[in-house]
Amino acid sequence: MSTTITATRIGRVIALALVASLTAAALAAGQALAAPAARAADSVAYDAIPAALPSNVASLGFSATRTSEFGDRVELAGPSGTLARVEVGFSSWACESGAWSTGDCVTTPGTTFTHPVTVTVYAVAAGGAVGAPLASVTEPVVAPYRPSADAVDCDGKKWWDGSACVSGLLFTHSFDLSAAGAALPAEVIVGIAFDTRNGGAHPAATAGPYDALNVAVEGSATVGADADADVVYLDSSVAGNYETPGATGVFRADAGWAPYGSLMLAIVVDAPSASQPPTTTPTPPSSGADAVAASGAALPASAAETGTSGDDRTVTLTLGPAYENHWFFVVVYSDPVPIGWVWLGPGGTATVTVPAALPGGTHTIAFLDASGNVVAHVAGVSIAALLAATGASEAELMLQMGLGVALLLLGIVGVVAARRRREPAERPRA
Repeated sequence: MSTTITATRIGRVIALALVASLTAAALAAGQALAAPAARAADSVAYDAIPAALPSNVASLGFSATRTSEFGDRVELAGPSGTLARVEVGFSSWACESGAWSTGDCVTTPGTTFTHPVTVTVYAVAAGGAVGAPLASVTEPVVAPYRPSADAVDCDGKKWWDGSACVSGLLFTHSFDLSAAGAALPAEVIVGIAFDTRNGGAHPAATAGPYDALNVAVEGSATVGADADADVVYLDSSVAGNYETPGATGVFRADAGWAPYGSLMLAIVVDAPSASQPPTTTPTPPSSGADAVAASGAALPASAAETGTSGDDRTVTLTLGPAYENHWFFVVVYSDPVPIGWVWLGPGGTATVTVPAALPGGTHTIAFLDASGNVVAHVAGVSIAALLAATGASEAELMLQMGLGVALLLLGIVGVVAARRRREPAERPRA
């Protein structure tokens, strides 16, 4: 039996058209009604869409809640990349004729309707606020009408999926945002927007099947993480639809949504190529302390092993699989000494050359993405360990430099003496 879920919002109950239309057994069984867009394992930055889609899940009705935009803040897995596409889960409650709520829903199998939907990826501003848009696209979404009502196995309003009576039909659409060429930071906010009779940037003049088009929630991240499963981002014209006090008609954070605070989203980035380093040069933090404070991950000292023999002046980096097959701009601190773009291959490994002018002391190695974000760092790498790669201690290097200078001076003196021996003697004057 399906149930209609209302969201209790701290002291008041607000019906938000959040509808759970599957029993636990049906969710476990799952029904792949629409295959998610292909997502290569090395390019998935965030994924909260199940591999096998159930018949339906809880969803937010845009028209019912006078919503213009709905979204979520997510943390991307591993290093950032260039945005390729965003996949969104929708729930269609629309009927080809009749309506889901009136017991006269009739649909010819396979029929669809089309409606424009905009997906925007935003930066995260201070305090989790919506930042500047990084990429946006509007595409026509081909949405299926839900199946006809079943009066035999169900209540005459819902449809029978073979395991349970359900109200909506879950499907996904993949939005292509590759044209923006946006390099994604570690966290982003994804917003989904479209017009209905009761909401949107340009509300429709008449009712249509888009009034029964919802955005699916109840996502569960298997790649990356929801930044806060109790918080979504909402733009509604109804003050009562917000739990967090603030203006209406503004796309902003709203709390009190657990367990429905994770939208069904997937973010895919283009897999970078080892032969094509980024063309930009990010600006690193001005100090090691700033780099550490901004870093997304503190890696163990074993992630940076120095050479130990001969004139080996290299550092072997082993950051782990989460960082493999990506470019990073490597900077050594305390004073920032850029090494440049370094490709981390399988296992997140690479070998870099230690700058000859690196001063003595304890160093931090920072790894930046193309946007200048410090993705990770390794602290406590001593200059003594790095100089050991040359086969000499710091004192020995100073002695060798002194001997070199002395030999250079002796050579100069020798050249001057030789020239004097070659000069002719002065003739006697009359």
